[in-house]
Amino acid sequence: MDEVQFRPMLYHIVWVGLKADLLPKLNPFTQANWKFNSIEELSVQAADVETKPEKYDKQQPKPQGESSPPGG
Repeated sequence: MDEVQFRPMLYHIVWVGLKADLLPKLNPFTQANWKFNSIEELSVQAADVETKPEKYDKQQPKPQGESSPPGG
C-alpha cells in the first residue's frame, strides 16, 4: 500500500472532522488553495485556534479576489 496516494484523502478526513466553528478561524491561515501544506500543519494550527480562541477572535480576512473553499 502506498501511503502517499492516501494523503489527500486523509487530509480531507481531518479537515471535515474539525469542529464547524474552527473552520472560519483557520481559513485565513491556509494557502491560496485553501489548504495547509500538511496534515501536521493543519493539526497544529487547529489545536492553536481551539486552545487560544482569544488570539483568533479578530480574524484576518483573505485578500480580495480569493473565493471561498468549495462546499464551505
